[in-house]
Amino acid sequence: MLISNFKAVKTSKVEQRPLIDVIAPSSMPENRDWRKGIKILQSWGFKVRFNSSMLSPHLFHSNTDKKRSFFLQKAFSSKDSSIVWMLRGGYGFQKILDSYIKKSSKNFKRKLFIGYSDGTALHSYLNNKNQKTLHAPTVSELINLSQKELNLLKEILLGNIDKIMFKNLKVFNPSKKTLKARIMGGNLSLLSSSIGTSWQSSFKKGFLFLEDVNEEAYKVDRMLYHLFYSGALKSIQAILFGGFNPIRSLDFLKVLKSFSKACSIPLVFNLPCGHKRKQPLPFNTSAQLFLRGSKADLEVKTFNKK
Repeated sequence: MLISNFKAVKTSKVEQRPLIDVIAPSSMPENRDWRKGIKILQSWGFKVRFNSSMLSPHLFHSNTDKKRSFFLQKAFSSKDSSIVWMLRGGYGFQKILDSYIKKSSKNFKRKLFIGYSDGTALHSYLNNKNQKTLHAPTVSELINLSQKELNLLKEILLGNIDKIMFKNLKVFNPSKKTLKARIMGGNLSLLSSSIGTSWQSSFKKGFLFLEDVNEEAYKVDRMLYHLFYSGALKSIQAILFGGFNPIRSLDFLKVLKSFSKACSIPLVFNLPCGHKRKQPLPFNTSAQLFLRGSKADLEVKTFNKK
């Protein structure tokens, strides 16, 4: 699906630009593109706070577990910021999340978390706490977005958009009805490995969004069935599939077709959200899925309070 196939619905309301805390809870950045990302946010009128001492490579990560946990706590306990945004994905968020959860009850502030991939761990925890989050590119990736993707992300953050429409999505297990729910989920690998953890997703009869990258088709198949047999999919109404590149599309479609026979709910695919096509997707807001046989439209509310 091309970027032109979604529609953003604007409102006249513009929210005051808040302070953004940038965190580095996962891997070390591969280059200095994050500096350009911060400049993009500043050009939109946002104030951005980032402590460069966060970056001190350790093992697979941007810093030690203790330091990454400290900066995560600091960002969410600060009184002056309203947004917490990941610098980069990779690996390591789930290693510090348990410590964060144990300490968050005293100083926790409700903020908009933005990120994806390895950030799925925090998306799951916050969504379980009935908080809204935004599945969107990290600060390091902003420089690589198209102008349309950047503009949409900016308008969402400024509160100028009420909802986003995704048009002409494809469906396995087709039907003709309208479903209403909230979207949760994220990276399939992270969600599969979350089963049994303190941040395991509770989908609450919602829509489950899944995306991944650099996984072979048989691994995707294995992880989907792990979710299925664990009982994690029992209450959800539909699964929304984003990008799974660079898996060969034919193999991926075979996996979905096979899985659709075991999982009888609608499997909606071709959402331009993930590691390649990076359309932002609000989590835990109201959403409607308009099923039209083998095609579907998805309407997702943003964070505009109107």
